[in-house]
Amino acid sequence: MSAALQVALFVASTAFVVLVACLIPVVFRVQRQVERLVLAVGEVKADLDVLVDEGRELVRNVNTLVAQANNRLQEVEEVVSTVRQWKGRAERVVNAIGVVVEAPVFRLARNMDLVRIGVTAVLRVLSHRKHRNESRRQATEENNHV
Repeated sequence: MSAALQVALFVASTAFVVLVACLIPVVFRVQRQVERLVLAVGEVKADLDVLVDEGRELVRNVNTLVAQANNRLQEVEEVVSTVRQWKGRAERVVNAIGVVVEAPVFRLARNMDLVRIGVTAVLRVLSHRKHRNESRRQATEENNHV
């Protein structure tokens, strides 16, 4: 073998040993970083699992609340429908009573007005007669005194 080839082989071997010597700590650092990353990912996964479970529970609770709200809304609609029916019945009863009672009440009011007018007229006539009688008495007494 030639000396140049031996020197080249020696330099290549030395370079390879230096490269391996430099790469070993780098590989160990990368391995430690990967282990830390795996631990962090494991912690994040555990936290995410808890969040997913809580999210599922929240969705179940929201679904339960929505179902209860729908039930309450249906009950309210039924109550409103019942109240509307009662209102319609009450209006029909009031209208029927109005038809039955209104005419006699108006007739009674008209008759009361007529009676009031008649009583007023009679009282005026009686009042005028009383004044005439008093006027005649006074005139008769004045004539008797003269």
